[in-house]
Amino acid sequence: MKSGKSTSNADSPGKSSRAKRSFEWIILVLIFVGIYAWQHRDLLETDGSLYAPEFNLVALSGGVESYQPAASKKPALFYFFAPWCSICHASIENMNTFKEEIAQGRLDVFIIALDWRTKEEVEEFVRDHELPVKVLLGTRQQQLDYSIRAFPTYYVADAEGRLQWGSIGYSTLAGLRLRVDRVLE
Repeated sequence: MKSGKSTSNADSPGKSSRAKRSFEWIILVLIFVGIYAWQHRDLLETDGSLYAPEFNLVALSGGVESYQPAASKKPALFYFFAPWCSICHASIENMNTFKEEIAQGRLDVFIIALDWRTKEEVEEFVRDHELPVKVLLGTRQQQLDYSIRAFPTYYVADAEGRLQWGSIGYSTLAGLRLRVDRVLE
């Protein structure tokens, strides 16, 4: 007579393998969450309690562009980049998805170069990408004001100028669209 033990022994390797894979996935998710939290630890608060810092910056093409949260009447997306940053080269194309909102006057987009040495280096970056707005030449002051520690860094402010979201590194088009759509509603 066969006992039921042999059947359960046959199932054990499969259960053990599934448990091991589940454990590996849990560890991977925890590592990802830990890295994300560590990267974002220095960002400005984005719970609506802080206003985006104001600025007056020279545009790469000439003239001065300003942002003043008190005078803001529409949401704003801030994209801070460094011309040497490879992730910035990969993610800047996502800014083009907001051309319609910019054209309709529903969204301000500020693309701000930081950590650049020469204007030519920023011009080369801009030539490589079709951008929907003027590129601004940021200074050390914006890097401090916006707590920029890595590139690219994004912030989204609502129509009153209050910060609602911030992120560092590559942001998917879907993730960026979701954050901007929330403030456009």
